[in-house]
Order: sequence, then structure tokens, then C-alpha cells
Amino acid sequence: MAATYVKTGGAYVSVANVYAKQSGSYRTDGKYLYKKISGAYTLIWKRVPSFGNVTLDAYAASLKHAWYLDSASSFPDEIGTCDLSGSGSISSVTGVAETGVYLNATAKLYNSNPGFAVNSPFTLSFWAERIGAASNYGTGFMVSKDDGTNQWGIQWSDADQVSIQNFNNTASPAVSVSAGWHNFVVTGDWVGDDGVLHRLFVDGTLVALLQVGQHPDTTNTDFVVGGRTETASLWFNGNVDEIYYWDAMLHSSAITALQTSGLS
Repeated sequence: MAATYVKTGGAYVSVANVYAKQSGSYRTDGKYLYKKISGAYTLIWKRVPSFGNVTLDAYAASLKHAWYLDSASSFPDEIGTCDLSGSGSISSVTGVAETGVYLNATAKLYNSNPGFAVNSPFTLSFWAERIGAASNYGTGFMVSKDDGTNQWGIQWSDADQVSIQNFNNTASPAVSVSAGWHNFVVTGDWVGDDGVLHRLFVDGTLVALLQVGQHPDTTNTDFVVGGRTETASLWFNGNVDEIYYWDAMLHSSAITALQTSGLS
């Protein structure tokens, strides 16, 4: 994935221009660029992926987390501070953009204090491919937020149906998908006193809606890839790649662009 840098305030510049500023009052670690102001280094740019698409790159300032999953041993957040930890035997696979990871009953990724929630405007995008049978419940969570008792997430069942699961155990209608890699995008947006409306897109197409009411999620609710923390029986058996989180709801044209911009 190519990279660009987004400046505080929203404008973005090229990587070359950022590295050209590494002198005098400027410092960078490759992820962030700081400028010395009044004796203290102040963050002025951060690195974000460049999707090579004008519509998507217009949301650069709202892109807060990115996990490329290009390694089976480390899972850094390329933008923020929400690095993922791995449990079990995680292996690399050929993903949609270079490399992804294979997750199963004994392998998943997680962060117990991710710093983001799904109860306000947001967009979460990822690629996944189901490989085999999931948990003994016949379904597995590709991604989830879990507070130890209740969960929110996107499920893919052994019958090749996907749905949004809410904390209060309600779920969106299940939608059939074919075998192979798919781009999944879920968005959330306030709808007044009724809480948050979640929309599920598969390969750029809106397929399901779920009204989730007053959502109980918090920024320190576990974020899990490939299952849930509450129970080991709802694991996903498949591959996952290229996870992104924006703190804004992407326009439908940007979501459509994700389906092609993730491929390389």
C-alpha cells in the first residue's frame, strides 16, 4: 500500500515532501512528523495509506487505524496506537494486497483497549475469505467488539451467510455470499434518539441494515479479529486482510471505491 501524509487540518502531502523536512526543527519516525515549536516537538503530520482514489483519499484526516496484516508475527496499527496482539498459531496467506493472515479456532488477533467505539459515526472496512467450518455454533465472527458479556460484530456462517450482530443479541437479516475474498464495510450513523443505524456493505453494495438503539460500546471494549473474547466457540475459520477504521461515515461512492482500491 502506498502512503501519504495528512496534516493537522486535513490537507495531505507526499512522503517525499515529509522526509525532505527532516532537518533543523523537524523530526520523523516514519509514522509521524513533528515540528519543534516553542521548545517542544508538536505533531503536525501523520502517515496514512494512499488508496490512489480521489474519493477515498478525501477522507484521509478521518482514517484513524490501519492494519495491513502483512506479517504472521506482528500486527501494528500503521496510523494510530492500536497494535494488535496475536494468540495461537497464526499463519500468513496470499491476501488481497500482498499478505493476509489465516485465523481459526486457536488463532485470533485482539486489543483490549483499542481506543475506538462503534456507537458514533464510523466506518470499518476489511477483506475476508471463509476457508472451512467455523465454531460449533456454525458461525464465526470475522471482527467483533466484546465487553465480556455481550458482543457486536460481523459474522460469516458455515451456510455462507453474513450478518451484523448487536450487543443486545439482535441481528440484521443474513445475506448470502459466494466463496472467495470479499470486501466487508460496516458504517454507523446517529439517527436521533433512536441510537445508531448500522449499514453492512459487501463488495461495495449495501446488503443489510440494523438499528442498534442506545449502543453500550466504549473505546476500551475489546476489539477482536477472528472471533470473540467471551467464548472460544464463535471463532472464524478463514483469512483476513487490510482492516481500516475511520471516525466518520464514508459516502457510498468511497465505499464502492474500497472494493477495487484494496486490490493490488
